[in-house]
Amino acid sequence: MAKQPEAILGNHIKKYLEVRGWRLIKLHGNQFQSGLPDYVALYPGGKIKWIEIKTPTGRLSARQIEKFSLLEKMGQQIYILTCLEECKWLDMPPNWSTHVRF
Repeated sequence: MAKQPEAILGNHIKKYLEVRGWRLIKLHGNQFQSGLPDYVALYPGGKIKWIEIKTPTGRLSARQIEKFSLLEKMGQQIYILTCLEECKWLDMPPNWSTHVRF
């Protein structure tokens, strides 16, 4: 069975970041985790980021927008990554809200 493009990209991003010291925990989607980002990314020293993997044409669902808004209000940082080059964005302000399209 072939993997979906987001899953393939997610595996590449996970490997790329883990070589650089990050540890990514995959959040398995089920009815109780609906809307959560794909990964929680941990870095030594207490740095925590939430990562959602999307293809360049991918869109956030209404449930994701709802959950991401809640996480942000609680002080969490959520990033949407669509390619390896965007991993550098983890040192910049969160970008998830720039991906909200209606």
